[in-house]
Amino acid sequence: MTSLISEVKPKIEDAIKNLDKVEVPEEERDELAEVVASKTSTFYGEYIQKWKSVEREIYELLKAIGPEDNELRRHRPVMMQLKPLIDAGIIDKAVFHELREANHVRNIIVHESDRHFSNDELLYRIENLDKIIDYLSELEVTVGNDS
Repeated sequence: MTSLISEVKPKIEDAIKNLDKVEVPEEERDELAEVVASKTSTFYGEYIQKWKSVEREIYELLKAIGPEDNELRRHRPVMMQLKPLIDAGIIDKAVFHELREANHVRNIIVHESDRHFSNDELLYRIENLDKIIDYLSELEVTVGNDS
C-alpha cells in the first residue's frame, strides 16, 4: 500500500500544480458546468436533465418551422432560440415567461454555487419542467402536422 501511495502521490501533486494550464473550449464550458452541478445533488441532476429535455423540444420545434442551419442554431442560448417560435405564434408570452424562469433556475444551479434551492423548491420546479415538456411536445405534433 505504501508503495502505491508513493507512486501515485507525485502524479497527483503534479496534476494539481498544472490545473491552471487546463483549457476548456468555450463551447464546452457550459456543458462541463452542468455536469458538475448535476453531481452536486440528485435533484440538481434531475433538474438539469429535465432542462435538457426542454432544450431538445425547443430544438425540434425550431427544426419544424424553419430551414435555418440547425447546427448553428444549437449553439445559441435557448432564450434567443425562442424568438422565431414567439414570432410564429407557437409560443405565447405566458409560456415564454415560464421558460425564462426555468432557464434562470438552471443558470443559478449551474453557475452560482453559493446559491441553493431546498429539495421542496426543486421538486416543485421539476414538476413545472415536466409540464413545460408536455406542453412543448404537444406543440411539436401540431407543428409537424401543419408542415
